[in-house]
Parts: sequence; structure tokens; C-alpha cells
Amino acid sequence: MDIHRLVTTLSYRYNARLQFMSEIEVEHASEIFIEQGWLSWKFSEALRLKTGLILIPMGIINEFHEPPTYQGVNVLW
Repeated sequence: MDIHRLVTTLSYRYNARLQFMSEIEVEHASEIFIEQGWLSWKFSEALRLKTGLILIPMGIINEFHEPPTYQGVNVLW
């Protein structure tokens, strides 16, 4: 069986200020990629520091790394 694409999100909130988030993608059951992974530390309501591998939401790509519209389809026949 060939899994075309599987995206898994792993996250953990350590306390009210520190949070970890990652997005792991498996393609064709053989390729594994870490698409995103970061730590977020909240100093106050107005100030938060986020560090790690972060995808920038710009253009057709949104903050969840998926295009809001697909320009084509996969035909399985």
C-alpha cells in the first residue's frame, strides 16, 4: 500500500507560558520530513518569542502549509 501523504501534528503545552509544536510529514511511506517545529515562550499577553523551523505564511501558502486552493488533482485511473 502506498500512502501518498500523511501529516501528523505533535504538540505539548508544558505550562501556561511554554509550548512545543511540530508537523511531521510522511510521503509514500518512505520519506519523512519535519515541516515545522518550534518552541513558543509567552512573556506577557503582548510579548511572545517563537523559535525553531517556522513556515512563513505568504502568497498562496497559509500558516498551515497547505494551499487554500489546489490548481490540479491526482487522477488514480
